[in-house]
Amino acid sequence: MHDFPEGYVFGMGNPLLDIIVEAEEEIYEEYDLKKDDAILAEEKHMSIYDKIEKQNGVKYIAGGSTLNTVKMIQWIIGKPFVCSYVGCIGSDLMGKHIMNECRELNITTEFQVTKEPLKTGKVAVLTSNKLRSMVTYLGAACDLSLNHIEQPHVWSLVEKAQVYYIAGYVISSCYDGMLKVAKHSLAS
Repeated sequence: MHDFPEGYVFGMGNPLLDIIVEAEEEIYEEYDLKKDDAILAEEKHMSIYDKIEKQNGVKYIAGGSTLNTVKMIQWIIGKPFVCSYVGCIGSDLMGKHIMNECRELNITTEFQVTKEPLKTGKVAVLTSNKLRSMVTYLGAACDLSLNHIEQPHVWSLVEKAQVYYIAGYVISSCYDGMLKVAKHSLAS
């Protein structure tokens, strides 16, 4: 088996906290949601997060497409700190949850932490009869900056990596940062 060094895989994306609940029919009607659908939250959806957090059996899981991929790679390889991840979270409990979960999974992270009023991105994940509906609030996830990526302690993760994974969502939130990482990858 290949001996992967620390920092072998670098991911950059939109970290989101999945808030997962078994949903009742009423919530779909109340928020005008379809089953087995995924939407970006509008103002009319913002109260759904507080509502589902009060339900029994709620689960919190760090997510977002890139972080999910990095978590899976880290799990498959099984060696601590083979993967690193960069994204932007809010200065709140949901952001701390994402940081703590990554730490527990032995993923090196360098999160940019925004101040109020931006909050950590989150997804209301409603499950019903094996169907999943998602309502996504991007929040701080869209605030990742080139300035953060260029910080020496963050850029060192880019330089150390041999494999880069960046989801297309970053094009709209941190195009310059994505382009800089891509150019480095190409040059190395």
